[in-house]
Amino acid sequence: MKNKNVSKNYPAQVIDVQRHYSADLHHKVEDQIKGTDEAGVTMSLLSFSMGLEMFSESVPDGKMNQWTQDWNDSFAKTVALYPTKLAFMAMVNPFSKGSINECERCFNELGARGINLGSSWRGKFFDFEILEPFWEYVQSKNEPIFIHPPYKPIGHAQMEENLYELWEAIGRPFDTVVSVSRLICSGVFDRYPKLQLVLPHMGDGLLSLINRLDFRYELGGYSNMGKPFRKPACKKKPSYYLTKNINVDIMGFSAIGIKQCIEVLGADRVLFGSDYPFVDVTPKAHIDIVKGLGLSEEDQDKIFWKNAAKLFKLA
Repeated sequence: MKNKNVSKNYPAQVIDVQRHYSADLHHKVEDQIKGTDEAGVTMSLLSFSMGLEMFSESVPDGKMNQWTQDWNDSFAKTVALYPTKLAFMAMVNPFSKGSINECERCFNELGARGINLGSSWRGKFFDFEILEPFWEYVQSKNEPIFIHPPYKPIGHAQMEENLYELWEAIGRPFDTVVSVSRLICSGVFDRYPKLQLVLPHMGDGLLSLINRLDFRYELGGYSNMGKPFRKPACKKKPSYYLTKNINVDIMGFSAIGIKQCIEVLGADRVLFGSDYPFVDVTPKAHIDIVKGLGLSEEDQDKIFWKNAAKLFKLA
């Protein structure tokens, strides 16, 4: 039953799973809190994997573990200023030998909720065998992973940074699509079926392209030009894993896009996310879009806060 008479004070709770913060960019957390309070957001999950990669480019390998610890410590200190309104995700480079230990430290000592990874790390994706212990660890902890594109996505140079900002508008989502497609096709979700990913920006285009992955899978190892290619190692069609391992947030300012997310994944796998403050538009814009979809109050509550509270273990 659709909820046609939603109170202007609804919803009472909103958990934003895509909220960014960085003291390096001179963000003032008090200004952000004021903005989210005015928008009606009651809890924000802070993350900035893009910054972890970007600001550490000149850090020597031998000092990267300490640098990452300092990075996460800074987020924990920020959360401590507003503990009822903020939480944060552990941020690591999964290729680092210290990544598992750092996640463990963040969970046990700092109270982190979930893990935030870039969709790639300096051009490398995450379907390599060397990362099997990392995926095994994440599954054992039952912690979700929020995936966000890096500052410089795959193909960045070819798209030219000053040309229409295609590297940002299209390149970054493409990085996410390639990353998650490789995880699916390499069989990571078969080996670790309890893994839960949260993708930003309504899935960054994956939902619209998943049929192409299914088609290639069904070709059985040969392209339509007759040339052999490496067959996906996943046990089922790629689309199967969408409703088992993939969640998305609603950032994107598109009612049609959110409806697609609900239709493909179900309301149980759609979360509220705003990309605030890097997208300097009040999160209320996304709240209003959801309220205007004509969904039941039950489904709206799932999107606004219930799904995030369950997935990220937020009280």
